[in-house]
Amino acid sequence: MVPGAPAAVLARAGAELEIPAAESGGLEAVARELGQLPIAEIGDNVRAASAQLNRLLGSPQLRASIDHLNRALATLDATLRETARELDAAMSELTEAARAVRTLADYIDEHPESLLRGR
Repeated sequence: MVPGAPAAVLARAGAELEIPAAESGGLEAVARELGQLPIAEIGDNVRAASAQLNRLLGSPQLRASIDHLNRALATLDATLRETARELDAAMSELTEAARAVRTLADYIDEHPESLLRGR
């Protein structure tokens, strides 16, 4: 796309279509464009970012944070394992309670007068 260029129209040259195009300027234009890039500034920025990354990765705070996270995950893992055993026991108790309620409901269904007189 060339800014400010006039509207282009497809033309036929025999059986082939001619697609309008603007001159690119060749390799000289590419070299001119590359010459305008701030290569030294880009290199300085890359070196500064790399040095900052090295300082961050080598910092004792990062290592301490990773160690703390590892300990927290180990504690969480142990807690989940313990809770799973307790959860199994709670599910068994709930199952027995549901069975007892079902038995009571069946008895009342067969003997509704027991609500008034008792067993």
